Amino acid sequence: MFGLGKLLGKSKWIALLGVLVLNLSAVALVITGIVKLYDIITEICYQLINSESIDTIKLSAKFLLIIEIYLQAIIFYIFAIGIYKLFVGEFKLLWWYHIDSLDEMKSELAKAIVLFLAVFLVQKIVEWNEPEDMLYFGTVIALVSANLIWYMNSLKGGASNNHNNNNNSHKSMD
Repeated sequence: MFGLGKLLGKSKWIALLGVLVLNLSAVALVITGIVKLYDIITEICYQLINSESIDTIKLSAKFLLIIEIYLQAIIFYIFAIGIYKLFVGEFKLLWWYHIDSLDEMKSELAKAIVLFLAVFLVQKIVEWNEPEDMLYFGTVIALVSANLIWYMNSLKGGASNNHNNNNNSHKSMD
């Protein structure tokens, strides 16, 4: 008889669908970044050929957009590996990848979002002309980032508290 335990054990392969989707998303973002870079280089060449002045501030914002796109691609890639490692099996190709729990994965996502928001804000500072809108936008990003940093710290605190409680309970049992 096919038991529930065996069924649940085999269902871990469903996680491979998530890994596949995240990897395809990362590839799509890399291709988007390449296309965006091509557009920027084409625009620069056009401006140089036609003796137009190049607005370096707006050009910097466009390059920051490429950084933003590649950060997203890296986030998708890292989470694809994390899902694979947590639900399917070991992944030995990346020796530096040390995520062993969902809480660690959530903490890494929170860090990546804070970095993404910082790059996004810098890009928008260069592009926007409305100081009041920038104040509101910056305030929202600061509040979201503060909440994510608090969340990361609470995950770390919860993990160390659980670890300490487990050690204390083992000592008391001895």
